[in-house]
Amino acid sequence: MTDPSTPSPDDVAVLDLVLEALLPYAGAAEVTLVWGDRAGMWFTQVRPRNSRAANLDIAVEENTINITVGRTWFEVFGDVQKSLPYLRDVVDAVFAGAVEESGWKENAFARIRTKDGLVQAGAVHLPLPWRLRRVRRYESY
Repeated sequence: MTDPSTPSPDDVAVLDLVLEALLPYAGAAEVTLVWGDRAGMWFTQVRPRNSRAANLDIAVEENTINITVGRTWFEVFGDVQKSLPYLRDVVDAVFAGAVEESGWKENAFARIRTKDGLVQAGAVHLPLPWRLRRVRRYESY
């Protein structure tokens, strides 16, 4: 289990990445690094001032980055330091409002348009065309 008294270097790297990505959106969000007792890990939480923008939570657990965008949770596996450029693309897209989501908390699914292409994440759904789904489109920060 992670030590709740001290964030790891990876936790700090994620926080720094988020703060840097947020620079063009000065004052648009509150960012905190908090210990999650139930999960046993540190979370970088981003809460936008625009209520129609997506919340963002990121936590590191060994070789996994856990990401929650809006209601959609997904994981990025592998070396955390090597995954940071991918994470930055996702974070930039969230801040720019390039996220649309379908489903609810337990089965949410998102499409995130990064500069490198479309990231589809979250729960597995029936092969229903996206245009037939009820979709939330998040705004920019």
